[in-house]
Amino acid sequence: MRRGAAADKVAGALLPDRSSFTRGELAAIAVARSVSRVPCELTAAPEQVYRLVSDITLMGQWSPECIRCAWTRGATGPAVGARFKARNNGRRGPAWFNTPVVTAAEPGREFAFNRNGPGIGSYSWRYVFDPIPSGTRLTESYDAERPLPQADVMADREVDR
Repeated sequence: MRRGAAADKVAGALLPDRSSFTRGELAAIAVARSVSRVPCELTAAPEQVYRLVSDITLMGQWSPECIRCAWTRGATGPAVGARFKARNNGRRGPAWFNTPVVTAAEPGREFAFNRNGPGIGSYSWRYVFDPIPSGTRLTESYDAERPLPQADVMADREVDR
C-alpha cells in the first residue's frame, strides 16, 4: 500500500539520511542520544501531521527501529493511557516487543508516549506540532529518563567498533 505525499514528507523529516554524517558526528549523536530534539517544517496543517504521526500503525514505515505497531488492550486510537504493542528490531540482536503507553494526545498540538519497565529503562518520545505560515513545525524529541544499565551502553560501543 502506497502512503500519501504528506506521509512521505513526515517520514523524510523523521528519518534523516544518516549516510551524510561523519563517523565523529555519529559518535556525538550516540553520546547525546539520551535527550534529542529535531525540528522540521512541513507544508501541511498541524491536524493533518498529527493524524499521521499519532497513527502508530504507520510507525514502522518511518522508524529506523520499529517494525510495526498495533493498538492493544481495547485501545483503538491515540488517547492518554492507551497502549500499543510495538515490535522492534535494532542492531543489538533479535527483534523484541514492548508496550508503550500514550502520555499526550492533543490533536494538532502534541503526541507523546513512554516505554518503561524493570531492566529496560524508561524512554519517552514526544511530537509537538506548531502552526507556522507555511504549515507546521514538527519537533520530535526523545528522552531517556532512566537509560539502560551502563553495561548495555558499553556493549553498544563495542558493537560500533
